[in-house]
Amino acid sequence: MGQQIGALILVRVQGHQRNRVPEIAEEVRRIPGVQQLFLVGGERDLVVHVACESIPAMRAIISDHFGSNPALAQTQTQIIFEHLSGLDSV
Repeated sequence: MGQQIGALILVRVQGHQRNRVPEIAEEVRRIPGVQQLFLVGGERDLVVHVACESIPAMRAIISDHFGSNPALAQTQTQIIFEHLSGLDSV
C-alpha cells in the first residue's frame, strides 16, 4: 500500500474533556493514516495505530491532528520497528 512508517500514538484527553472521549475517539479515527484505534484504561485514554509513507509525513500527522487539538492533554509517539504476526490475539 506504500505506507512504510508505522507508529503507536498514546493519547491522554484533557481532564475537562473526559466526558467527550467517545466523540474525540471518533474524530481521531477519521484522521488520514489511522489504521486502528483503541480506547484503553490507565494513564492514557487512546492508543492510535498510524501508518504513512515517511517520517516527515508522520511528523505532519502528529503536528496537524494531535498537537493542535485542544482536547488532547498529551501524546507520546512510539515508532514501530517490526510487527510480529502469527501471535495469538487477545
